[in-house]
Amino acid sequence: MLETEESARDYNPQQQTNSKYALDECELQIPDIPEQVEIAETPIAVVDQDFQDLLVVQAEDVSSWDQAGSCQNVSVYKKMTEDSPIVLLKAYALIEGVTTDIVYEVITNQEVRRSWDKVLSNFEILQEDPGDGISVLYFMIKTPIGVSNRDFVQQRKVKKDFPQPGFITMHFKSVTHPKCPEKPRTVRGDTLISGYIIEPDVDSQGRPSTKLTIISQNDIKGVIPKAIVNMLSGKAPRQWVGNLVKGCEDYMKTMKK
Repeated sequence: MLETEESARDYNPQQQTNSKYALDECELQIPDIPEQVEIAETPIAVVDQDFQDLLVVQAEDVSSWDQAGSCQNVSVYKKMTEDSPIVLLKAYALIEGVTTDIVYEVITNQEVRRSWDKVLSNFEILQEDPGDGISVLYFMIKTPIGVSNRDFVQQRKVKKDFPQPGFITMHFKSVTHPKCPEKPRTVRGDTLISGYIIEPDVDSQGRPSTKLTIISQNDIKGVIPKAIVNMLSGKAPRQWVGNLVKGCEDYMKTMKK
């Protein structure tokens, strides 16, 4: 998930099949914020530092963050950090009636991802090692007319049954890769920290569901003032989750055929 110029575009809630993820500004309920998650059966000293950093952000009390917007099943918070002029985002979402395995598949399967993600284009996996859960990804983000294209090369790490059994944790950061040098007329963005913590849950109807924590700090570079990017960034996670839910619904329909 990226906070991009795409956030500045008008968003049409009718594109969503589930109104709980729509962006209407009204009196809305906010999903429960997950409690701090303990790391099960793994000494903290041997946990990858990237995952440590992600869990520290996930566990931080949001009372010191600014609320950037919410709808019934999504709440978004943001804060500035000392080491970057780019806002750090944290979002919590409840995806009802969808298991963690399906959420993970819809996020990571590149063919499925192309069908629902309205921000990414040219998404491809440059390198993958399923054994250690590490991949290198390339993608571009769609920009309005007159704005230079942005692209990213990210390392993706996946750790299943972490930090608890049934959880799936994903971490992203920018890397370089020989297959994908910087391109003319395209601005290479920088992912400082990004990731998902996918947590099993049960909704009010007793259905297996998913709690999703999203963490994102991405610098889209270029000449767009950081203050404008930061101001608009809070809208991006809500829109992205709405598209993700639609992708999960469509994917489950294909599974039933």
